[in-house]
Amino acid sequence: MDQDGDGALLVVDCDDLDPDIGAPTPYFLDADEDGFGSKLGVASLSCEDPGEGYVTNDLDCDDSRDWVNPDGAEVCDDLDIDEDCSGAADDADPNVDSDTMSVWYIDGDGDGVGSDQFESLACDLATGWADNFSDCDDSDPEVNLGNCTWRSVSPGRWHTCGIDRNYGLHCWGWVQDFEGPDFQFMNFDKSHIRAEGEYDGVWASSYPVYAACGIERESGKINCWSDPGSGLENPPEGEFVLMDVGGSFACALSVDNSVQCWGNDAVDPPSMLGTVVDLQGGTSKFCARMDDGSQQCWSNEADGYALTASTYVHVEPAGELGSVCGLDVDGEIECVGDPDIALVASTPISSPYLRMSVGYSDALAVRSDGTIE
Repeated sequence: MDQDGDGALLVVDCDDLDPDIGAPTPYFLDADEDGFGSKLGVASLSCEDPGEGYVTNDLDCDDSRDWVNPDGAEVCDDLDIDEDCSGAADDADPNVDSDTMSVWYIDGDGDGVGSDQFESLACDLATGWADNFSDCDDSDPEVNLGNCTWRSVSPGRWHTCGIDRNYGLHCWGWVQDFEGPDFQFMNFDKSHIRAEGEYDGVWASSYPVYAACGIERESGKINCWSDPGSGLENPPEGEFVLMDVGGSFACALSVDNSVQCWGNDAVDPPSMLGTVVDLQGGTSKFCARMDDGSQQCWSNEADGYALTASTYVHVEPAGELGSVCGLDVDGEIECVGDPDIALVASTPISSPYLRMSVGYSDALAVRSDGTIE
């Protein structure tokens, strides 16, 4: 019998005298109170709304997490939770939020170390991919960062940088505060960075700033990585062929043979009087060597120190303010600066020398017989 004609028989009608009230409504437990009832629950029939904690749908695939429901956003997570209740989780869900994905790098030789030739966005690491791009030869599983061969290295005070055989740029040591374009830290303690792309050279700074700059192989663009506020983080634009990073500023040679300097204590270089073939920087001084062996130096300190020979094969400023050493064509070394510092007071005399390298307050030279002084 259906006395009120609402389609619900008397035995099931909550009020068979009121056509606006029919059969009991099924309610589902909503334990996480996200507006969606549990798919695993059993409906409770009730003529009255049981109130908070119950809803009229059973669309929730996980009633213990209030962010998991059909309105949830699918994101990458370690537990592969199906946040939007679509039946698929993480990489299997085409609607997963790409902002939560990680970048993975192709590992062509399967040694667990990737390269930056190709990269992919995904939630999880798949076979053939790696979480880093530090491989200097991704075609040989026997060669990666631990046994790379290097085209060049540049030591700073507390960090060192190098270009591997495939033109990858690496810096290691005190680099955890470095900021700069397109690089990643290669380990948990942030003691090693690897820049994206190919580089022809890299130059590490000495005291007092901590920085490194590199010249991109194809474009000649300069990129720098440094502690914030070093003044080196904004290099000049253009195409450059060589450079150096001193203790307080950097200078670079462009393809038109002009030299540009930048940094907190940078000083404008003079017009070059010849074709520049080398640039070397110290704490406060920079020197350029020309193809005819002549040299020009400039400094942010009025030190008045200058080399006296006319032709050099190598000129390099020291860390001590204003000091500079030159190896001339006859194999003799001249160092000028404060006469009280050891670098100047003990200039080597056992010429001829073949090569010379200058540090903060001392230098090394290779004699013609291959011994070192």
